[in-house]
Amino acid sequence: MDQEWVNALLEKAKERGFSDFEIYIESSKHFSISVFDGALDKFSSSQPYGISVRGIYNSKMGNAYTEKTDSAALELLVEDCLTNAVISETEEIVEIFAPAATYPELTEAVFDLSEMTSNEKIDLLRNAEKLAMDLDSRVDQVQNKYGDAATKIGIFNSKGLSLEYETTMGYIYFAPIVKDGEETKNELVLHLFKNKEEIQANLIAKTAVEKTIEMMGAQILESGSYKTIISGKSMAELMEVMGNIFSAEAADKGLTHFKDQVGEMVASPLVTFIENPHLQNGFATMPFDSEGVPTQKKQIIDQGKLTGFLHNLKTAKKWNVAPTGNGFKSSFKSPIGISATNFYLEPGKETLESLMAFVSEGIYITALDGLNAGINAITGEFSLSCRGFKIESGDKTTPIHQMTVSGNYFDLLKSIEAVADDFAFEALDSIAVYGAPSVYVGKLVLSGK
Repeated sequence: MDQEWVNALLEKAKERGFSDFEIYIESSKHFSISVFDGALDKFSSSQPYGISVRGIYNSKMGNAYTEKTDSAALELLVEDCLTNAVISETEEIVEIFAPAATYPELTEAVFDLSEMTSNEKIDLLRNAEKLAMDLDSRVDQVQNKYGDAATKIGIFNSKGLSLEYETTMGYIYFAPIVKDGEETKNELVLHLFKNKEEIQANLIAKTAVEKTIEMMGAQILESGSYKTIISGKSMAELMEVMGNIFSAEAADKGLTHFKDQVGEMVASPLVTFIENPHLQNGFATMPFDSEGVPTQKKQIIDQGKLTGFLHNLKTAKKWNVAPTGNGFKSSFKSPIGISATNFYLEPGKETLESLMAFVSEGIYITALDGLNAGINAITGEFSLSCRGFKIESGDKTTPIHQMTVSGNYFDLLKSIEAVADDFAFEALDSIAVYGAPSVYVGKLVLSGK
């Protein structure tokens, strides 16, 4: 970051009468491609850059942002912030954070985008697509995408705060379309990576084909109550959709079932939810949040007990608790909200095979559809399309599809009887990533024939 113009902007804000002033700078590099039938299908490359400021003027907070850095634009940025502070009708004042005594020292593996050229990334997808097509004659086409991003964040304020960090992440997915007569199946496998060595495009393509072919000949079961194992991928997706239940902002508005349950058992003793922004090479690992507050590892649910909520400065002040370092912007244009980082259900020691042996007769759900519409994040009630496999005599057998699973997410957390060790991060939103292993949840109601 150019410290010279940062200092000049802080000085300008002081001259215009701001008692406190903050500068938030975000620069990114985004790249994505897909190929079809061996040729480049889609290509996107961008380098967005933006600056947002917050300032307190006459006990009111103003905000403004720009994508320009010339002197005229920066001067206008201060004036816009001042105007917004003057006209603000908000009673609450958001704090401008003074530097903490210490910040975590994180050893991040930063993926240098220049390590691979665009042509190398295209070849990577092209070769993996060909491999997938050659694996089985029933593979009709292979939907795919590669993407990576590197983001630099800087926060500077009039209280002496001066922080910077860089984070990177990439993803790749393959979704083969397999046809056999009138039957068509399409399963997607997503893989996240932090560096070139972790990409493994051929392996992901092969896995996607195998998972899709495995679903051929799927049946519809009779409606009923079945012993159920939920895959880690599906559990992570449920956690992502229900992520707001741990937000103090949601609790303050009465939008979470957990509002008055801190210190109570809200899940099975086998359940520990960890929010870990310090996870080595994590996909959402970061030393501080968008307010400059140091991040910290925490167990939000510890062996079934709810320990607290995620806070930004505003909610921490209102609740009279210490901030947890979870005040995040989804972009430089966005207001401060609350988000998790690396959020996961702690894996157990059982293998998936041992869980199936324990269940003996039941259902293994591998995919849930309609998550955005089929679950109520406040009540926890859900009715979701699902597919997976029958468990017979302790083994995974016949694929099943066109089923609907119903229940309540909060009851599901309490009903977990076993947790496997097959952990992976397989769901993400704008900031957080979510991971989980497979879990046995007792009986669930499934509707089919």
